[in-house]
Order: sequence, then C-alpha cells, then structure tokens
Amino acid sequence: MHHAPWFFAFIADHHRIRQASWQVDGTAESLDYTEFALMAYIDVALAAERFVCAAESAGLGVCYIGAMRNHPSEIRALLGLPEGTFSPFGLCLGYPDLDRLPSVKPRLSQKVVWFKESYDPEAGIGDYDQRMEPFYARRGLGTSWRTHSSKRISSPNLEGRETLKEFLISIGFGVR
Repeated sequence: MHHAPWFFAFIADHHRIRQASWQVDGTAESLDYTEFALMAYIDVALAAERFVCAAESAGLGVCYIGAMRNHPSEIRALLGLPEGTFSPFGLCLGYPDLDRLPSVKPRLSQKVVWFKESYDPEAGIGDYDQRMEPFYARRGLGTSWRTHSSKRISSPNLEGRETLKEFLISIGFGVR
C-alpha cells in the first residue's frame, strides 16, 4: 500500500439531512444531539466496511487511514466539504504486491471478544501479549499489546487529535 493508486475519503455527513430538514420545516434542531453524531459515525463505518468487502472480493488490497482525524479542518478545506461534514478516515486501495505482503497482525482470541449471554470482565487477554511481541518488535512499537496500548492512552501526544472534540462541536456533531 505504499504506492496505492487510489485513495478514498469517507465522509460523516450531517449536511444533506440538515438541508432536507430545512427545506421541509425550516429546522434541524435535534441534529446536534450525540445520537445523530453516533449514527453518522456508524453509517460511514458501515459504508467503508462494505466497500472493503467488495474491494477484497475483487482481489484488491485496502488500508484504513485514520490520520484524516489529525487535521480535520485542513482535510475539510482540502476536500471542499460543506458545513456539517468531516472525514473520520480514508482508505488506500490498490493491487497488493504478492511478493511483499505484510505479516498479518495477531488478533484477540474469540474467548476475549465473543461472549454468550453477558460480557465477561474476567476474560483476560491471555497469550495476546506474547503473540503481539514479535509483531510490535518488527515495527519498533514496544514490547507488548499492553505496553503499546498503555502508551497510546496515557500520552498527551495525539498527533492533532486532541482538538477533535472542539472541531466536531464547531460543525454541530454531538453538542448535546
């Protein structure tokens, strides 16, 4: 994906529904509730996942790009997005170089993420740290999932994302 020929920005969109509501009754007073922001995030994630499934079924490779959230105002300006829209992530799309496929990132075991009837807070991550150590070591990201994850949520360096809440509020996403 270092040289993917296509890039797609996925857009959380309140602009269209706001315009429709204004045309019908001149108001969109509930659109700034967190519920509608959450709906927009879910919609854009579902659309992207369907896109990924279709692309991969056609033999294409994809890579999600969350860095769109690092500078949301600049991305909005670059893409010419109207008020009430932003890009939470993008996707690189291309044909994978089968001679240079990256290693597959280990995943949590099913017993940690799949529960019957109720969530089990005691389901530990078990051997996940051990399975992640070689993966993180090859990328210089730390020694374990716990160490890497702890740094991510303990560090004040969010690469620009520390301003995301103010940005989202400024465009009407989840004020109330």
